[in-house]
Amino acid sequence: MREILGEVHLDPEFLGDDTEFHTWTGYAYLASAEGLEDRRQFRERCVIAATNLRRAGAHLILLDDFREAQGLFKAAGRAYMAAGLPFSAVMMGLAGAERENTTLSPWLEHLAQAPHWFVKQLVYSLLVDTANQALPRESGQFEGAVRELRAIRGAMVGTYGLTVGDYLDLAASFDYENGSRVMEALIPFLTAYNNAMRRAMADAYHWEHLMMPFHPAEPDLVGPIFIAGHAMKVRERYLREQLRQFPLHFLTRGVLDGVLEFV
Repeated sequence: MREILGEVHLDPEFLGDDTEFHTWTGYAYLASAEGLEDRRQFRERCVIAATNLRRAGAHLILLDDFREAQGLFKAAGRAYMAAGLPFSAVMMGLAGAERENTTLSPWLEHLAQAPHWFVKQLVYSLLVDTANQALPRESGQFEGAVRELRAIRGAMVGTYGLTVGDYLDLAASFDYENGSRVMEALIPFLTAYNNAMRRAMADAYHWEHLMMPFHPAEPDLVGPIFIAGHAMKVRERYLREQLRQFPLHFLTRGVLDGVLEFV
């Protein structure tokens, strides 16, 4: 991965310095949140911490240090969890952490009174639990969550044009013996990743210092694909090989090759 950074006008030295900055900032905000009684301030600081830690982790993917990145993703996941955001499941999935435990169950007690944005985010936990086989399909909790999410299949989740239905389809594809079903379900994710990469690189002024919300190793997009890779490996199928047949931007392919090596 590092060897192609020059080709795409990204400076490894800048990425290294920026990784240190975001790591320090993330842990500083986590420390400042400890002991806060004001729930709003506590939540805000946890979210800021998580945002910085995931950014640092994404930089490390580009610098070929995915194992170190996973430690930052795990810290980000815990910070999102403390803030009450189910997106924490994707970060824990990227970290390869706590795969034996359900990430969905802790949120379900809040489901009846939950706002729409919260219900949408439960699809992250559902995806991770399905990949990890952490919550039995026949359980009432699982069925109840699926029912709620199916009712809002068309709702957008995240910032890359993906829907709740895209995540549900990906989770459902893990049950099939033929890995081609996973590849079909991944098409919206891979297409969104390719399109976001091309748009970002077209903005040369902001690209070189990544002064934009999108990151070339964006956890919103890399996360579900990595989780799908884990689900396939558990079932003795291998996503990295199948991705070679999909037309990807060369930087998208470089990032995914690098992370899927560690599934």
